[in-house]
Amino acid sequence: MQARNSALIVLATILSFSTQAKNAFEFNAGLALGYDNDVSVDEIDLTTAKGDQFATARLSASAQVETLENQNLKGSYHFSNKHYADFNQFDLQTHLFSTSYDVKFDKVSGGVTLRYADSNLNNKGFLTLTQWAPYISWFVNKQHYLRFAYTYSDKSLVNNPLRDATSNEFATDYYYFANGLNSYFIAAVVFKREDANDEQFDYDSQKLRLGYQYRLDLMDFPTKVKLDVSYRRKDYNAAINQSIGEYRLDKNIAVGGMVELEIAADLSVQLDLEYTDNVSNLAAVDYTQWVSSVALNYQF
Repeated sequence: MQARNSALIVLATILSFSTQAKNAFEFNAGLALGYDNDVSVDEIDLTTAKGDQFATARLSASAQVETLENQNLKGSYHFSNKHYADFNQFDLQTHLFSTSYDVKFDKVSGGVTLRYADSNLNNKGFLTLTQWAPYISWFVNKQHYLRFAYTYSDKSLVNNPLRDATSNEFATDYYYFANGLNSYFIAAVVFKREDANDEQFDYDSQKLRLGYQYRLDLMDFPTKVKLDVSYRRKDYNAAINQSIGEYRLDKNIAVGGMVELEIAADLSVQLDLEYTDNVSNLAAVDYTQWVSSVALNYQF
């Protein structure tokens, strides 16, 4: 609660300063309708093997203030509320607060971001997450961009303290701009180590992600297309999993696509489709999942 109150104070301070800066404030609202063929909660390895329709309401506000030349203070708040038609016990509500300080030089940028998230499951306390993440990035030239980041996380699960954990994550992102922001490729590699209160939930993970984004005019509508594929491996080698009598191993392949059409000034329609193949020697999380949705987004 103290961390959440601190995040609110930081955000309110930034918003008060932002009224003095032109174009420093942004507000977004969205509503998505979709279908999930296997309702699940990843953080507690819970799957239903049944599908359901859902509706998700999203709100976000962000502000940016240039404190000194080439130095920016940013703050944001994101809210999402996901409601299922039948599986109401899986309704998920999340509040995310973040603030960051960035410094820009000629070609190099650096900074640090602080985040705090609070999630409720079925209208009850579920998970809190605190993160801090320093980074450094630079343009090698106009087409090549590199970013290196470290993220420290501390998460707590209200009704499952054995899964409370801290983690250290190292990520490298490479961007190739084939045609500026109209067409570019992304390659990312992530290494993560998570240490939980119960050793059987400790893991090391490696993730590789490839993405592509393209902008075009489709039937006179400005359109954004995103394609994404990722592979992740998680090795639980600290302790034998008691339910299967061996070390747990998870592998995950995810393929996703998104099309966003700007149908009016500040109003867009977004179509999302994602397929995930989860392979594990823990039967509860060995499943495939399709999630599709259509959303209406408005930017103030």
